[in-house]
Amino acid sequence: MGQKNGKELSTPTPPPPVVAVLGDDDLLREIIVRLDFPTYLVRAALVCKRWLRHASDPAVLRHFRELHPPRLLGLYIVGAEFVPLPHPPELDVLFRRALFQVRGTNVGVDVAHCRNGCILTVVYDNYHSRPVGCVVWSPLRRTRGPLLPYPSKLQPFPPNDTSVEEYKILPEDGHNCLSCTIVRIVRDGTEVFAQQIVLQYGSRDVYRTSAIIEPRVRWQKSYTHRSLLANKMFYVLGIKGYILGLDLVSMRFLVIDLPDGVQQQQQRYLRNLELSMADGSGFYLVHLKDFQIHVWHHDTDSGNADGWQLVHTICACQAIGHLARPNWKFTWMSRVWVFRVGNNSELLLKVGCEVFYLHIRSRKVEKVLDLNLEDGVNVFLCPFTMVWPPNFPVLSEE
Repeated sequence: MGQKNGKELSTPTPPPPVVAVLGDDDLLREIIVRLDFPTYLVRAALVCKRWLRHASDPAVLRHFRELHPPRLLGLYIVGAEFVPLPHPPELDVLFRRALFQVRGTNVGVDVAHCRNGCILTVVYDNYHSRPVGCVVWSPLRRTRGPLLPYPSKLQPFPPNDTSVEEYKILPEDGHNCLSCTIVRIVRDGTEVFAQQIVLQYGSRDVYRTSAIIEPRVRWQKSYTHRSLLANKMFYVLGIKGYILGLDLVSMRFLVIDLPDGVQQQQQRYLRNLELSMADGSGFYLVHLKDFQIHVWHHDTDSGNADGWQLVHTICACQAIGHLARPNWKFTWMSRVWVFRVGNNSELLLKVGCEVFYLHIRSRKVEKVLDLNLEDGVNVFLCPFTMVWPPNFPVLSEE
């Protein structure tokens, strides 16, 4: 210590280690992306404006999602029954506040679509088993949208050589409880056209019809009845070697051939092909062949001749073998089938009556369900995950 004007000069006290770390923006961002749960991101954002800016930064959110894929909270199975999965204590509050069970007492309810923390349910008249309307639920917010009456103006079609496939889907943002979309793929002989009906509360429903096309191979939908909405494109998997795409803005069809060597299993309920969301543009096609899971990415802007690129190959035996029953053998009855693909690059794989959850990028796997024997062949499962991205507080400009 020295003196100046007769007064002692003290050496500045170094900041405590915590202050030094949290005061470093780079270190703070590295800590935030390792918080494990999206709920922790929101808590961090409430500390101060500086932390809010870091927690809600798009680059931080992308890194966070790579490290911590949206957590699977449970499954909707056989109608609207919710089967919760074991969860860490950190999510106890979330489970206590949520309202997962949505089944009505006087009407029938089925879950038609699940997306980013919301579910789309179809309400049926118990007396006639006819759809009455659609309702969008947000179980984590305990909110329910109004009944969107089922359209009464749908065009009837002659029964001769005509098939109508109907898909009910949520909006891409997944947070709008006031609307949903019905897409109908109509095949009349060798010709195909589509109808889009947007049900929206407080305004008139929107009806749009595509032009008629005639694919080179007669259209027949996949037995799995799976569809995908991605980047305003609606995709349906067929069993004749191609995928049918529909631009919901222009109502134009797009016929996409499957990658070379990829074929769909022709037996009913034996699923080896599924569609899934992709990061950015395009979509994923998941193909299971001889216990090998191949994940193809299709991007119409990629410059490839067919738009396909093989991006992942996973051995199902290695991925889930350590979680299967000790006496489990790879026989025909215990074959691995793609049971469901969610919107966050996750797979539900079925082995016998066991269901396993596998995240494609991280390779994390867990057993999630034991099915009843009577439900083991044909059952509808809809994975329900945490909302992404989290809803952050609004930053005041003052």
